[in-house]
Amino acid sequence: MDTNAFPVDMQGPPKNLLEKFGAALPIALTAIATAFAGLSSSEMSRAMYHRSEAAQDQSKANDQWSVAAHKRDRSLMMQTAALMLRPDEAFKLPIPEPADSFGTPGSASQTARDWMSQGGPPSQTFPAIDDAAIVKVLEANRDGKPEAELLGAARGVNRVKLEETINRANAELKRIDAEWQPVVDVLNRRLAAMAESRDRGQQAKHMEVEQRRYRIEANLNQQLGHLYEVRVKTSSLQSERHHSRSENFFYAMLAGQAGATLAALALARKRQSGLWLGAGLIGTVSVGFGAYVYLTM
Repeated sequence: MDTNAFPVDMQGPPKNLLEKFGAALPIALTAIATAFAGLSSSEMSRAMYHRSEAAQDQSKANDQWSVAAHKRDRSLMMQTAALMLRPDEAFKLPIPEPADSFGTPGSASQTARDWMSQGGPPSQTFPAIDDAAIVKVLEANRDGKPEAELLGAARGVNRVKLEETINRANAELKRIDAEWQPVVDVLNRRLAAMAESRDRGQQAKHMEVEQRRYRIEANLNQQLGHLYEVRVKTSSLQSERHHSRSENFFYAMLAGQAGATLAALALARKRQSGLWLGAGLIGTVSVGFGAYVYLTM
């Protein structure tokens, strides 16, 4: 059959790229909007996760401060007991200390003797923090800076280095506890053996040793609590970041839905199709209702 027999006008003008893909445009925009909706939901879930992580870190910081406060109270109690025993000591004759009052010879017994003669255990320093960003947040937190400034300072903190610093501090506190516990056991046994003794001076020395020990441990726990507070700020910062990304993805989703609605309306007008017109009207109502909820509720 000769195709040239048909008039050229019956074939119609050639379609451009937009006309060829016009029917698929609303579907593509709807798919993109759906993807943005999924990303928005995912980012919100991450924001909630980091917020819960910040709450857990805050609980750990509070635990350290509670332990520090308890040890500080114990330190004050030991100090008060020592002061109450000292006046009695002045009016009593010194009682010779038994040679074996520290128990069997050993490193713990020798350390206990050293503590008694020196007024308590030696000072302990918190592990050095060599990361400038962590130090910046610590100083800002101790100075009572506003939350926005603290979160701004936390942007420079490397979470890996922060975890290493916290783990190193925890390991150091555990090492001190393990090293001191045998000495404390020796002193407790000695104090129990001297319960019937009238040597108030030796009992006062015991109280002074305990007072110093509790004060040193309280200071270490307090500094560890401040480190956990830095992690609270970094977790809160991550939560704010993911929340902002979720909100922006939500706006992108609305834009995609609006584009799909406009494309459906334009296609309905061009093709005089009631189906596309209905889809466009439904999209218009959806976008309008979403804007109403966002602005008024």
